[in-house]
Amino acid sequence: MVAGAGNNATHLSSLCSPTSCLYETPHANVPDEARRLLFEQISKRESRWHEDMSTLSDTWRTLNAGAPGIAYALLHFYRLSGASAYLVNALQLCELLSRHLYELQLPDEVEIERYPTSLFHSETGLWWVCALCYLEAGDWKRCESSLKNFVNSASSPTQVLDISLGLAGTLLASLNLREALLSSGQSSAILDALISRQSMELDSRLAYALEHETHSLTKTFAHGTAGIAFVLLRIAKDGKPSDLVFSVLRSLWLARTGDEISLAFRLSPEADDTSWGPSSWCNGVTGVVHLYVLAYQVLGDPEYLDIASRAAFFAGQQTHGHATSICCGTAGQAYAMFSMYNATHEPAWKQRGIEFSELTALRLLNFSQKSSSDRGLYKGDLGGGLLAIQSMQLSHPEMPVIYPIERR
Repeated sequence: MVAGAGNNATHLSSLCSPTSCLYETPHANVPDEARRLLFEQISKRESRWHEDMSTLSDTWRTLNAGAPGIAYALLHFYRLSGASAYLVNALQLCELLSRHLYELQLPDEVEIERYPTSLFHSETGLWWVCALCYLEAGDWKRCESSLKNFVNSASSPTQVLDISLGLAGTLLASLNLREALLSSGQSSAILDALISRQSMELDSRLAYALEHETHSLTKTFAHGTAGIAFVLLRIAKDGKPSDLVFSVLRSLWLARTGDEISLAFRLSPEADDTSWGPSSWCNGVTGVVHLYVLAYQVLGDPEYLDIASRAAFFAGQQTHGHATSICCGTAGQAYAMFSMYNATHEPAWKQRGIEFSELTALRLLNFSQKSSSDRGLYKGDLGGGLLAIQSMQLSHPEMPVIYPIERR
């Protein structure tokens, strides 16, 4: 048993105590009406993008921070509300994206030639979103066309393994797309072949990299072994995962000290660290929560739930900084709390998730974000808007992209 186990009741009781208030001002509150207003402001703004090509051409074509993330969020909004206008706008945006693909800008910080298969930072994510939107609309012809483009893009050679930039991300997207196809009574032989091929490739290449220490992987979710292990566990839901998964799980719960970014997250509530990074989804402890929750659900070992609980407790106490995004801020922390509630049904985790959702909405309402990078799903205020409506309508919201799209 990991040191410190068995103290979860104490941790949970302190999550919602007055001394752990999330808000910047005493008794601050964001009622459902405020979150609904935030959601409406964001969704109305983004749903009009298809009307103005000059606006669209000034945006990015990546899922992480650009227009594909908008279409994906609109699909979420449609699933949650049933309002057909959201699906119509998502389809129109997909049409513009596919028609004017190479007119759209890419973020300067992303060297696209190095990451041709990246789900978050290349056109791979664009075709994935389009396939999901056309599938939802019952337009199988366009769905199949987008699916083929997705498979072609995802099949490009890459040396990168992580979720954000490499092989694990495209494999995760493929799994979610296959699940969506099956729920609609459809299937795709080329997608099944891609999943089979990339599953074996990811497993073998990770094994080689870890054995020979030829990699630059951290131990984080977006850029390291935590995210890769998460994807391998998704594949192993109906079977035994590879020994690599157990190796990664063991290495992560021992990574509680050190100054390197690969050891930046802490799995102990007593850890003394005041930087924002350790509590983020991308490079910190928030992402690790999702891994250990899934490990518990797949493998059934309560030790993994204990580790997830301690990681979530640490993430739930970090409220400094003003980042609100899914990737690096309070929206991502909210999803980690909801993930714990999904696994345990402990009301304290749900309450903490609601508090982070309200804090995210409060900050977004108080601090207007104007740049194009702030429009994105993972990097901008759109993620906060999606979280707001999910937390109002779903008992345990799940993180977009990482998990399949939910219905109300």
